[in-house]
Amino acid sequence: MSKSKLIRDKYPELQNYGKSWTNEEEIYLLQLIKDGKTNEELSKEFRRTKGGIIGKLRTLACNMITLGKTIEYAMEKTQLSKTDIEEQLIKRNISSNNKINTNIKETIVKKEQSEMKEVIDLMKEIRDLLKKFVESVELT
Repeated sequence: MSKSKLIRDKYPELQNYGKSWTNEEEIYLLQLIKDGKTNEELSKEFRRTKGGIIGKLRTLACNMITLGKTIEYAMEKTQLSKTDIEEQLIKRNISSNNKINTNIKETIVKKEQSEMKEVIDLMKEIRDLLKKFVESVELT
């Protein structure tokens, strides 16, 4: 039996512990935040831990920034502090100005270069084979 199932069985007030959030729940969560609900009230409403609520808000804030929203927009929608959001962005390798961190970008570029080199090498092999084929046909 999974840890999540054990907790749900032991604590009926946490019936959604460990379960995925639906899009509807995420929208409702942001609406309740806008309405000024506390984390304790949200915990009861969604039948999740306060940590689960805060974790979801952090994820939503990062998603907003990834989609081009400003950190101020994410702060307003989630009611998280700038520091809290920035810490999550760092953990997820996302910069607050919506650019991928340099180390990730470099990794992507290196992979693309490696793949391009493989394509070029294959094209050279095909060219050499075609050249040999043409030479063999001309000899016959």
